Amino acid sequence: MRDGQKLFKDPIYDLIYFDKVKDEAILKIIESDEFQRLRRIRQLGLSSYTYSSTNHDRFSHSIGVCFLAGLFVDNLNFETSYVNETGKKILLDRDETKLLVRLAAILHDIGHGPFSHAFERAIKKKAEKFIKPGIQIHEDYSIKIINSPHIKAIIENIDNPKFKEFGVKWITDILAGTFTGSKWVKEIISSQFDADRIDYLLRDAYMSGVKYAGFDWNWIFRNMFIGDIPIGGDEHEESTKEGILIDGNKGIHSLESFIVSRYHMYEQVYFHKTTRGFEAIVNSIFKRLNFLIDNNEITSEDFLGDYFLNFLKDYNSIPDYLQLDDYYMISHFNHWSKNCKDYVLKELCNCFVNRKPFKMVKVITGDNAMESLQKYSELKDVYKDRMKDHFDYFFLEDDYLNNPYKDNYLLSKSPGASERIWLDIRGKPKDLSVESKIINSLRNNVLEVKRIYVHRNFL
Repeated sequence: MRDGQKLFKDPIYDLIYFDKVKDEAILKIIESDEFQRLRRIRQLGLSSYTYSSTNHDRFSHSIGVCFLAGLFVDNLNFETSYVNETGKKILLDRDETKLLVRLAAILHDIGHGPFSHAFERAIKKKAEKFIKPGIQIHEDYSIKIINSPHIKAIIENIDNPKFKEFGVKWITDILAGTFTGSKWVKEIISSQFDADRIDYLLRDAYMSGVKYAGFDWNWIFRNMFIGDIPIGGDEHEESTKEGILIDGNKGIHSLESFIVSRYHMYEQVYFHKTTRGFEAIVNSIFKRLNFLIDNNEITSEDFLGDYFLNFLKDYNSIPDYLQLDDYYMISHFNHWSKNCKDYVLKELCNCFVNRKPFKMVKVITGDNAMESLQKYSELKDVYKDRMKDHFDYFFLEDDYLNNPYKDNYLLSKSPGASERIWLDIRGKPKDLSVESKIINSLRNNVLEVKRIYVHRNFL
């Protein structure tokens, strides 16, 4: 280790450097219990049931996003950025902007729960009343954790009066999508080409052992800059704002590779039928747990400690939420697979722990809506009769488009300005999806798919 630097050896970027003085707050966040918890949450949730080597965690992903966010700033052409606060414009120099962006990057996933997105799907119905509208569950928990005493104190103790007063608000606004400063600052963390997407594609593909995510991100970085883009997304409108553009002559092919990589990863890894089948089992486990709790058929004696049960009773309890991780949840599932008195919960946990996937019995596409609806209705009636009281837990559905990985860029026919990737073509902003025939063809070739899974005892 060089004096004054903290190094992380990384399989994607080789070495990631942090300056012990300039990045003191980031390093304190990394050392915090809240962030160390991310070592115990797998980045790809249940994908290891399909791709056995996908055991990488949210910790390494967050470090990677922080690294890339800094590179974004290093490659953009600006002297200062700004934030509107209390009726005045506050200017941030390059170092301050870089610190703000990297703080948001390192904290962007601190609110993820066990099994990542699978957990969000499982708790959505119960938790959504506590969640701020318009953002994902883990983003809301991230904001609450950043506002908790420990993380908040780290940010407020930064030796800079702007960060002392406004740092927490700026970071949480970036994560919530309500940041009032230079729009491109938020785009580095959340847009169609951002540090988060780049890292998870590269890291997930590498750890999955697949070769789908191949794109020259470094070349794109060297050919991007800040320029004017249409506020509403119509390239002909006169009202503009500052945003990130990529030189169309040099960057279009690398960007096409980026989008195609995303498409392939969604199809082959994130949407894999086995992975999604196990996510559906987790969803069914939580459904059964809530039923048992609501009917007083499960008590604290059935849990390994109080945190999990307390959270299921109060989804707004951050101290209890912070105790939940993959290991803690798997310990419960393993315990219930052997000792639970409730047959349904015991069998669901047994299938999860011992990798006994439900059988996918039907794939229904949106090609013919009426015919698909008829097939689904007939299949459902057959298994309702066969499963009786177990139907609600052993007949599982997975809607291909209604999921946490939803890709607005490919699925939306008329995305807003913030959901576009902008090229500079001869001095004018152009939407990548309009300029690229490859991206156009992908967007026009998306089908809605529903998968049906059933417990193998009822085949």
